[in-house]
Amino acid sequence: MADYQLDCTWDGVQKRNSFPSKYCIIIPDEPLYNGRLVIWAHGFQDAGTDVEIPIDQLCYDDICTPDLLTAMGFAFATNSYSKTGLAVLQGVDDILDLVDIFISKQGVPEKIYIVGASEGGLITTLLTEGYPDDFDAGLALCGPIGDFPYQINYLGDARATFEYFFPSQIPGFGIFNRIGIPDDFVDWDTYFDDTIKPLLLSNLGKTQQWVSVAKLPYDNQNPIETILLSAKDVLRYAVLNLRDAAITLGGFPL
Repeated sequence: MADYQLDCTWDGVQKRNSFPSKYCIIIPDEPLYNGRLVIWAHGFQDAGTDVEIPIDQLCYDDICTPDLLTAMGFAFATNSYSKTGLAVLQGVDDILDLVDIFISKQGVPEKIYIVGASEGGLITTLLTEGYPDDFDAGLALCGPIGDFPYQINYLGDARATFEYFFPSQIPGFGIFNRIGIPDDFVDWDTYFDDTIKPLLLSNLGKTQQWVSVAKLPYDNQNPIETILLSAKDVLRYAVLNLRDAAITLGGFPL
């Protein structure tokens, strides 16, 4: 729900380093609280966006995870991580710090569970494997936990093959030009709708070849709309997040 607001018992800024993470802790009313904590590790956020808790990842239709869990008696906690873009290591450190903050305010919970999706699923896996004394259970949802390079290669292959079929349609990034996207190129949604979408629709033969080569998912019952959705999502990573990934990983991601 776009208008959903977190009703935090405690919130604030984690000041572990010069790039703070924002957090929210919610405690159910005392008669309901079961003494157990669920921490939500959020998924990927585009590089360059504000460091904020992604509210849009907490709700599906009119069901919001914090409300559902606290109604069942669980305490709930989440944070923003200290950076956007690729933030796996930062997410691990920030959530460990969030556990310490919770304990300092509420005491040691009976159980601590960690749940995460996408990038948060990878963070969840790293936390449960690396800190078994801190977390009693973890649930990783659609996280790149089996082969992270496979996902990086999939995104890169989609971008490189798009350049082959539709050269020079996205500024600042050719097959052999790895400088990334110009700093002032930030509105991917508008650019896709105004430039890339008409290009794909007016060249359906090339689009179908690209979709086949890049192995983009789509629904046979609704191919055009779902191909456009896949194209918009898979290209946005290279457009908005390539430079951040190269800086974070210490080199160009291959």
